[in-house]
Amino acid sequence: IPQEALGNRSALTLLPEQGVLVESTAARDPFGDPFAVVPATALVGKRGIRRVAPIRPVELTSISFAREQVIYVEGG
Repeated sequence: IPQEALGNRSALTLLPEQGVLVESTAARDPFGDPFAVVPATALVGKRGIRRVAPIRPVELTSISFAREQVIYVEGG
């Protein structure tokens, strides 16, 4: 995800299935909440977002919580 494509200060590399919290009037639910979590792959083609193969091996770390959580990440 290029810098500033989603308000991010630096470029981000995400897995295709990784959830991204977006705010949009099109996502407004029956309670008026304009936020939705969409997979990163759904953003391909918008605001310069594209799929790329990793340049070097990628180490993945998986974390979990007892209840569903949203984690805000900036550049890492």
